[in-house]
Amino acid sequence: MDLLELPERNRRDEDAWVALWAASRDFEGMVEVIGSALDAQRPQLAARLVGLLPPGFEVDDEATIDTARRAARLLLLAQEESEKAWSELEEAWTQLRRSRMRRIKRRMRKSLMGNTDRTGRLDGGKGRR
Repeated sequence: MDLLELPERNRRDEDAWVALWAASRDFEGMVEVIGSALDAQRPQLAARLVGLLPPGFEVDDEATIDTARRAARLLLLAQEESEKAWSELEEAWTQLRRSRMRRIKRRMRKSLMGNTDRTGRLDGGKGRR
């Protein structure tokens, strides 16, 4: 696999390609590839690569690296928000299921005791007889 060519747009190929770059010490080539990834409208790939650069690494094209770093921050924030949204959805779903089960149990207990307050749907609203 050529390191200067971007991988196919699938997770497996991107993971293998980023792993090869992680083992490489060609930081100048990495900066070039980060620019190529941004030009190809692949900010996630650029964000993964910019994290491999050593701290304080001097580059000629600082704007490209800044763009990739902003993409990395955005991806991290978006991931945290989606995880937060998922946990809120899961919590709301659990509460809904609990309240529904409480309502069902309450109706069942009332019907077992013989006192129902429900109005029948098919008998014109007169209830059970």
